[in-house]
Amino acid sequence: MKKIILIIFFLISFVLIQDAHAVQPIFYFDVIVDAEVSDLGGGAWLYEYTLSAAPAPGDNFRFKDLSHWSIELPEHKIPTISDINPESGSEIGYFNEPAIESFIWGVKWNSDQLITYSFESTHGPVLNPDGSINTSAYNWYAKSASDFTDTGLTLGPNGSGERSVVPEPATAFLLTSGLLSLAGLRRKRKN
Repeated sequence: MKKIILIIFFLISFVLIQDAHAVQPIFYFDVIVDAEVSDLGGGAWLYEYTLSAAPAPGDNFRFKDLSHWSIELPEHKIPTISDINPESGSEIGYFNEPAIESFIWGVKWNSDQLITYSFESTHGPVLNPDGSINTSAYNWYAKSASDFTDTGLTLGPNGSGERSVVPEPATAFLLTSGLLSLAGLRRKRKN
């Protein structure tokens, strides 16, 4: 009986030691969004977002499955469903974004794979004061089927239909103070 107990104890110890040395998979949910915008001419713009996993940090890397990806846009910048690729599984307008448990305006693609999402818009991209494209104009959200979430910022259309530049705070301040000064001078002349 003692021999059986010793054998069982030895086997259990051996299994525990082997499990301690086994490499456990590390699960990541880091999404890289490569965004591009193309001028299609005639006032049309194409916005493309290619999703991929973060670089593998080793042999035990595994990317969790993507349940959906969305981009948050103001209500007046939402494209129509016919302008979205892929159309199937897409939602537009006002919907619940599970990644932040809140309702947002935007476009949502339901997917179980990493692909390129795109839409056409009559609105040019948001630009920086130097004329370069603002790559952090809008929020994006991703969620896995296992409830891991990721979020970030990306480029998107502005509301004017033109290549408008986002004004610098200092420029806006100077313009406002100049207008107030002119109004003050005019009032002083009347008195």
